[in-house]
Amino acid sequence: MTLNLGLRYDGLPHAFERYNQFANFVPADYDYSLGNPVTAAGTLDPASLTPYNGTPFYLNGIRLAGVNGFPAGMSRTNTTPGNQGLGFAYDLTGDGKTVVRGGFGMFFERVQGNDVYNAALNPPFAYIPTATNVYFSNRIPAL
Repeated sequence: MTLNLGLRYDGLPHAFERYNQFANFVPADYDYSLGNPVTAAGTLDPASLTPYNGTPFYLNGIRLAGVNGFPAGMSRTNTTPGNQGLGFAYDLTGDGKTVVRGGFGMFFERVQGNDVYNAALNPPFAYIPTATNVYFSNRIPAL
């Protein structure tokens, strides 16, 4: 009987854009005290805009990749070790001709790109932001 035990470390970093040219909305960073940025005419109040590379954008709650400690991959990387493995081989007859083998392991993976798709379509890198996979069923902020 041969028994193999293992513990593996997998640092699985998130995908990122090499020039940090994407952003994401972070609800916890949205400042409700700034009030409604939309004027009676339906345009954005110029006082609510933030200049970025010479162009004003509405960036309340928007975090830029790789800026002020915000991760380049838009998410903290889980580097917790602990991928366990267990394997065995058992020679049933003792002559090496009939061996039962088995194993078990825990592994972690992500759907490639799922956490960064469409992030380049957010301001200030796009002039017309799009919202995907967003639910507006609860518009009242928790105070």
